[in-house]
Amino acid sequence: MRNRNHVPWTGILVFGFAITTLAQEAVPLRQKPFDQLVQSLVQLGADALAVDDAAQARAAFNQLLAVGRETSRVDLVWQAQHGLGRAAIAAHDPLMAIEHLEQSVAAYEQSGDTSPTTPYRSLTTALMMQSSSPTDQFVERAFDAAARARAGQSARLRSRADLAAALRTGDMVVAVLVGDRHAHAWAFDRSTLIGYRCRHQQKSPPLSSASPPTPRGRIAQACSESPTISCPPCSVL
Repeated sequence: MRNRNHVPWTGILVFGFAITTLAQEAVPLRQKPFDQLVQSLVQLGADALAVDDAAQARAAFNQLLAVGRETSRVDLVWQAQHGLGRAAIAAHDPLMAIEHLEQSVAAYEQSGDTSPTTPYRSLTTALMMQSSSPTDQFVERAFDAAARARAGQSARLRSRADLAAALRTGDMVVAVLVGDRHAHAWAFDRSTLIGYRCRHQQKSPPLSSASPPTPRGRIAQACSESPTISCPPCSVL
């Protein structure tokens, strides 16, 4: 004999399953416009930076920053601040660039992101742009940012002071960081660090062996051996 008491429960269970299925399918439908918005803003900002349109890049990345903050997406916040920093570099405003990029670095490290794109290289460029002397604090900070750019955020770095202390009298270390548009070089011994911005240009002839082994001469030699840039001349900030 059929038990009719089971029929309503079956209908409820089926109806409940239908609600669950619709809810699961509705999530990506709600996310899709959001993802498209994010990708659109990132692309708009990147396209503007490619042609040095700082104003258009700022507009796109400011919108991305607002979206990241409203949704508590730390990954979007650091990307937006990175874009705003690069826009400030394009506008030749290194102080503003440093402000955005330091916030980008803080958010990037908080996010735990392991992508190869990081804000450290851009921060290096902004600090070197702000430098007014080969030995000022911005050069030192830029060297530290460049070291982080090469090593990644998860690496444990030795400080420059520790590296310098391990050098013998007369030893000198030369480091070069080369990007698509900017290149920088540093040299340090036991007591002094100097840094220069190097200009992208046609490869110059090798330095003669008679070149004096000064810090600038060492940097010039390192730059001249790079496949991307050549020094001299290096521009002292």
